[in-house]
Amino acid sequence: MALEEWTRGRAPAEWATAQSDLGNALKALGGQTGKHETLRAAAEAYRAALSEMRRQEKTCGWAQTCKSLGDTLAILGIEENEAERLIDAVDAYQDALGWIDRELFPAQWASAQVNLGNALQALAEMEKGSRRLHQAALAYQEVLRDGTLCRTTLAAANDNLGSVLAAIGERENSAAKLREAASAYRAALDACPEDEAPLDAAKTHINLAYTLSALWNRLRQPQALDEALLAADAALRLIEKAGAREEMTEAKLARAAILSAMGKGKMEAA
Repeated sequence: MALEEWTRGRAPAEWATAQSDLGNALKALGGQTGKHETLRAAAEAYRAALSEMRRQEKTCGWAQTCKSLGDTLAILGIEENEAERLIDAVDAYQDALGWIDRELFPAQWASAQVNLGNALQALAEMEKGSRRLHQAALAYQEVLRDGTLCRTTLAAANDNLGSVLAAIGERENSAAKLREAASAYRAALDACPEDEAPLDAAKTHINLAYTLSALWNRLRQPQALDEALLAADAALRLIEKAGAREEMTEAKLARAAILSAMGKGKMEAA
């Protein structure tokens, strides 16, 4: 075994690399089996690698190991509902982003930035207030400033940004943030053709429908409900086309809520 040959005392650089490789193997195995103890072992291997790497010159290997640690801790934090693990994941992503050259490794940088936003968003769901949500929004917005993103990443980042902005709008009772959320969802839908990922597009349409309904609740603008109904109908069409009838419930609920709000709007107008 490499770790028996490359001991920390005799070959510290090789030992750190072997620990990082061990972490990668355990992380992959933990993801396949769903065993949290395997993921915890992966995190410990990454930490061991980083403890030695700190003594050496920090390189891309350092940054990648930090990101891998962040990914592992984020999975554990979300699945075990542990805020401390998510805080550690955020720290790991920030360490990685401090060393990934954005110009030389744009894909790796974007992945770490998006995952940072995801960890902050998950952490925000466990906390009161909207500080973490604002941090997550900044992470996604930073990614979206990159003009070289592939369509899938562009769509996902906009969709995530929409979810964060909608949450801020609800927590802060801000119509302006809800408008920004709706714009982000529209950008997500524009970024990737519906036939490439119909169920993802359907989810975004549903999110847009709910956001526009929330906007109507605050401003009572009929056009918001009109667009919301179109979004719900688009979601139902995509779900039916994909043959995923089990996914229809949420879209039908959104449509029913919109139609009910339209009825209330007509009553108010009368």
